[in-house]
This record gives sequence, structure tokens and C-alpha cells, in this order.
Amino acid sequence: MESVNFEEPTTEELLKKYGLSGEDDPRFPNFTNATRDDYLEYGTNEYFDAIEFCVENKLWPIGRLVDMTLDNPDNPIYAILLTRNGGPVKDDYYYVYDILSRHPDYGFVIDGDIEGDDTYAEFTFKSY
Repeated sequence: MESVNFEEPTTEELLKKYGLSGEDDPRFPNFTNATRDDYLEYGTNEYFDAIEFCVENKLWPIGRLVDMTLDNPDNPIYAILLTRNGGPVKDDYYYVYDILSRHPDYGFVIDGDIEGDDTYAEFTFKSY
């Protein structure tokens, strides 16, 4: 039986597979004018309308990208998106959490204190 050589995909290939990086799309909303705090404090719907727009149009933002890899290149189950969207900068990137959590292949998030730096956040995507 011939063995199959699995070549691990590049970050760019994984981003494309999952349709990530919606911020590159000119239709992507400006979240500086539609904040989660405004919704929570004033009850405005602008923030969640922008979230719905992104989900409906499959605009999946990644925020501050570090890398995207597979959990185990020999037997992948998850793809892992490593970002600098966690910890003390999370408030600036709530929209990434709120949108990616609705991605059809979204698994879970590990926020903060990854590799000793609390600005990291890992988002996982299943069904690789």
C-alpha cells in the first residue's frame, strides 16, 4: 500500500478555505462607529445590524492575524487561527468574536494568556 504524503496547507490556503479575512471586502462595516458598548449602554442596534450583515454576506474578519495552522498535520481535526485579539485589546475586537462565533465551521475560542502573552486569542474551526 502506497503512503499518502499530506502537505500541510499554508496560512493563506487555510484562510481561503474558511473564507476568512472579510475585512478586505469593501462592504465590510466600520465597527468604530458601531460598537458593542453602544448597544449595551444605549440599546442601539447598529452594532448587531453590522454583525448580521457580515454573517449574511459571509464576511468573516480575523482582526490581528498571527498565523493559521492545523492542530495536528498528520491527522487534522481543527484548523487554528492565532490572533492578537485577546486580553487587554479584546474590547477593540469584539466584532471578530461575535462574527466568527457564527461561522458554520466555528469550534471554540481560547482567549488570553496563550504562550505567556495575554493579547493572544486562538479561534478553532472544525471539519477540516
